[in-house]
Amino acid sequence: MFDPQPAHDASAGFASPVDFGRDTSILRRRVATLTRTVEERETTIASLVQQLDRARSDPSRPMAIARRNAGAAHEVQAPIRRVVERMRVLRRGFDWLESAPEGFDPAELRRTRLAMSIAIDDALDELDRIEAVIRAVEHFSPPADAA
Repeated sequence: MFDPQPAHDASAGFASPVDFGRDTSILRRRVATLTRTVEERETTIASLVQQLDRARSDPSRPMAIARRNAGAAHEVQAPIRRVVERMRVLRRGFDWLESAPEGFDPAELRRTRLAMSIAIDDALDELDRIEAVIRAVEHFSPPADAA
């Protein structure tokens, strides 16, 4: 039986995939959690952009740049860990699909496909977050020939 739950879930907001059926309360809670997560990320990225704005005009620019880079690295580490966890969920799903016995439960196949679909969506969301942080850092970095 495929276990969609990551061995170690780095994000508190990731609900284990389930067969939603007619119970939409689980889906509503997941949407609410994802909405809060998106809002928190937008706030974090906006804060990073403000820090970068201040760093641009800071007389101690080298130290400000070092702080900015440390903040950007911190903002990228967590999503990378979550992407790795989602890839592990996909690996377990593919392993289960390859070794599924004849006559396996079709409901199990649906749950596995749902878990894999959610893992892909979550990984893509995390990669978008990483891309946003990198764009913010690039926006406030001097051109390569100016360094």
